[in-house]
Amino acid sequence: MPEGPLFSFESETHEFGTDEDGDPITVNIIGSRQIEARAKGHAEKPLTGNAKVMFMLLSDAGPLGLTTDEWNARGRQEGIDVTRRTALYETRSKLKSNGYVKCSNDRWTVRHDG
Repeated sequence: MPEGPLFSFESETHEFGTDEDGDPITVNIIGSRQIEARAKGHAEKPLTGNAKVMFMLLSDAGPLGLTTDEWNARGRQEGIDVTRRTALYETRSKLKSNGYVKCSNDRWTVRHDG
């Protein structure tokens, strides 16, 4: 089994009676609270500074993630890249190389597979 969180959301278990054998009939429903997702092996290295802000912006974007331009614009709104043009690029690269995020066809998403 993989270690660490497998999803970035809570689930709530609801019971709907019992089956013919007397076993409970349950269903898991996605809860409203989102859990901060971290890549496997990074729980001991919390993010700080620009990386933390950029990671949270991408997490808040949900499962569809953001394009590079969208992520850059949101980072600039938070004050990143104001004094140094390469800050956003370096922060994205750091998050990607450390396994926190991934990019496919210019769409960035949070890694959930560790």
